[in-house]
Amino acid sequence: MPIVQKGDNFGGIPAETFNLLLGLFSPKLADGLSETTAIKVLFELAREEGTALRPGSGAAGFKEVSEAFDKLKAAVDDAKGAPKSTKDAKVAVLADKLKTISALWSNGPVGFFTIEP
Repeated sequence: MPIVQKGDNFGGIPAETFNLLLGLFSPKLADGLSETTAIKVLFELAREEGTALRPGSGAAGFKEVSEAFDKLKAAVDDAKGAPKSTKDAKVAVLADKLKTISALWSNGPVGFFTIEP
């Protein structure tokens, strides 16, 4: 059963990535994380979710959002498999990935554009 029931849509991080990210802070996987890193990443996660709920008045590009989600997922997977000695550094990278997504939502929700020939 997933940690959080969350729809896969362009209003926020896909549910699978969201749940994997939260799982990094479980007692089993959090060994090797500093409090500072945990606070920074969870703060950026909360900011991203808030910005997704209240996006800017413009539009975020579909391609940019999709790429940002892919990069976040790759970083989460990298952090999940990291040994204790590098876990903190790998998880710390997630804060910047989340900031990128928040910045996209600050522009606005995903805009789907059609380019006519």
